[in-house]
Amino acid sequence: MVGEAKVRVGSEVVKDVYYRAQEVRRRYPDKVSGRLVPAIYTMAADPSAVDKARELGVWIVENNKEKVALEEVLRTGQGG
Repeated sequence: MVGEAKVRVGSEVVKDVYYRAQEVRRRYPDKVSGRLVPAIYTMAADPSAVDKARELGVWIVENNKEKVALEEVLRTGQGG
């Protein structure tokens, strides 16, 4: 899992986490076994962040509740 913890999250943070996960997979393939899931924990996710996370396959947890469920990310085949 590659992740970020922020108080507030917008779509740019989602893109950054997604691309960081891609970079980890590209640069360190020997360190990644299985599926790499980009993840964000936040207190407040902007609706644009949720939309972008669904598009890119990024797991978002807001105040201990999934805004974009892990199962959804794994099902879409997106993510890292």
